[in-house]
Amino acid sequence: MSGGSLDYIHYRVEEAAIKIAAHYGHLGAPDDENNRYVSQGVAFAKLLFQVSKALRDIEWDMSGDGSDWKNVDKLIGPKEKASAIASHLEDLIAQANEVLAELKKARKESPARL
Repeated sequence: MSGGSLDYIHYRVEEAAIKIAAHYGHLGAPDDENNRYVSQGVAFAKLLFQVSKALRDIEWDMSGDGSDWKNVDKLIGPKEKASAIASHLEDLIAQANEVLAELKKARKESPARL
Protein backbone atom coordinates (compact mmCIF):
# COMPACT_ATOMS: atom_id res chain seq x y z
CA MET A 1 0.00 0.00 0.00
CA SER A 2 1.26 3.48 -0.75
CA GLY A 3 0.35 6.22 1.71
CA GLY A 4 -3.19 6.87 2.81
CA SER A 5 -3.19 5.04 6.13
CA LEU A 6 -4.38 8.26 7.75
CA ASP A 7 -6.37 9.44 4.73
CA TYR A 8 -3.54 11.84 3.81
CA ILE A 9 -4.32 13.99 6.82
CA HIS A 10 -0.95 15.68 6.51
CA TYR A 11 -2.27 17.51 3.44
CA ARG A 12 -5.24 18.87 5.38
CA VAL A 13 -3.02 20.02 8.24
CA GLU A 14 -0.67 21.67 5.77
CA GLU A 15 -3.65 23.36 4.12
CA ALA A 16 -4.77 24.72 7.49
CA ALA A 17 -1.24 26.01 8.13
CA ILE A 18 -1.21 27.79 4.79
CA LYS A 19 -4.58 29.43 5.43
CA ILE A 20 -3.61 30.52 8.94
CA ALA A 21 -0.25 31.86 7.78
CA ALA A 22 -1.89 33.74 4.91
CA HIS A 23 -4.55 35.23 7.18
CA TYR A 24 -2.34 36.31 10.06
CA GLY A 25 0.80 36.94 8.04
CA HIS A 26 -0.85 39.75 6.08
CA LEU A 27 -2.88 41.53 8.76
CA GLY A 28 -0.30 44.02 9.88
CA ALA A 29 1.78 44.76 12.92
CA PRO A 30 1.24 42.52 15.96
CA ASP A 31 0.57 45.56 18.15
CA ASP A 32 -2.41 46.67 16.08
CA GLU A 33 -5.42 46.23 18.39
CA ASN A 34 -7.46 44.52 15.66
CA ASN A 35 -4.64 42.11 15.00
CA ARG A 36 -3.44 41.23 18.49
CA TYR A 37 -3.16 37.54 17.58
CA VAL A 38 -0.90 37.99 14.54
CA SER A 39 2.28 36.67 16.16
CA GLN A 40 0.43 33.73 17.73
CA GLY A 41 -1.29 32.91 14.45
CA VAL A 42 1.95 32.96 12.48
CA ALA A 43 3.75 30.89 15.15
CA PHE A 44 0.92 28.36 15.20
CA ALA A 45 0.99 28.09 11.41
CA LYS A 46 4.71 27.30 11.58
CA LEU A 47 4.00 24.61 14.17
CA LEU A 48 1.27 23.13 11.96
CA PHE A 49 3.72 22.95 9.04
CA GLN A 50 6.06 20.93 11.25
CA VAL A 51 3.19 18.72 12.41
CA SER A 52 2.11 18.09 8.82
CA LYS A 53 5.61 16.88 7.96
CA ALA A 54 5.65 14.62 11.03
CA LEU A 55 2.22 13.24 10.09
CA ARG A 56 3.53 12.46 6.62
CA ASP A 57 6.45 10.52 8.12
CA ILE A 58 4.08 8.53 10.33
CA GLU A 59 1.59 7.90 7.53
CA TRP A 60 4.30 6.64 5.20
CA ASP A 61 5.57 4.31 7.92
CA MET A 62 2.06 3.02 8.71
CA SER A 63 1.48 2.42 5.00
CA GLY A 64 4.62 0.32 4.69
CA ASP A 65 6.44 2.91 2.58
CA GLY A 66 9.09 3.43 5.24
CA SER A 67 10.13 6.62 6.94
CA ASP A 68 13.07 7.86 8.95
CA TRP A 69 10.76 9.78 11.33
CA LYS A 70 13.16 12.76 11.23
CA ASN A 71 10.27 15.24 11.24
CA VAL A 72 8.70 13.51 14.24
CA ASP A 73 12.04 13.65 16.05
CA LYS A 74 12.20 17.41 15.40
CA LEU A 75 8.92 17.85 17.30
CA ILE A 76 9.40 15.37 20.11
CA GLY A 77 12.37 15.89 22.38
CA PRO A 78 14.07 13.45 24.74
CA LYS A 79 11.85 14.44 27.69
CA GLU A 80 8.66 13.71 25.76
CA LYS A 81 10.06 10.38 24.53
CA ALA A 82 11.12 9.38 28.04
CA SER A 83 7.74 10.38 29.42
CA ALA A 84 5.90 8.33 26.79
CA ILE A 85 8.11 5.30 27.49
CA ALA A 86 7.61 5.65 31.24
CA SER A 87 3.85 5.90 30.81
CA HIS A 88 3.80 2.82 28.58
CA LEU A 89 5.90 0.88 31.08
CA GLU A 90 3.57 1.89 33.92
CA ASP A 91 0.63 0.55 31.91
CA LEU A 92 2.48 -2.71 31.24
CA ILE A 93 3.36 -3.11 34.91
CA ALA A 94 -0.27 -2.50 35.91
CA GLN A 95 -1.41 -5.15 33.42
CA ALA A 96 1.23 -7.59 34.67
CA ASN A 97 0.12 -7.01 38.26
CA GLU A 98 -3.49 -7.75 37.28
CA VAL A 99 -2.43 -11.02 35.64
CA LEU A 100 -0.36 -11.97 38.68
CA ALA A 101 -3.30 -11.26 40.99
CA GLU A 102 -5.53 -13.47 38.84
CA LEU A 103 -2.94 -16.26 38.91
CA LYS A 104 -2.63 -16.05 42.69
CA LYS A 105 -6.40 -16.17 43.02
CA ALA A 106 -6.60 -19.15 40.67
CA ARG A 107 -3.90 -21.00 42.64
CA LYS A 108 -5.82 -20.52 45.88
CA GLU A 109 -9.02 -21.77 44.30
CA SER A 110 -7.46 -24.72 42.50
CA PRO A 111 -3.86 -25.41 43.57
CA ALA A 112 -3.63 -28.80 41.86
CA ARG A 113 -4.38 -27.44 38.37
CA LEU A 114 -1.73 -24.69 38.39
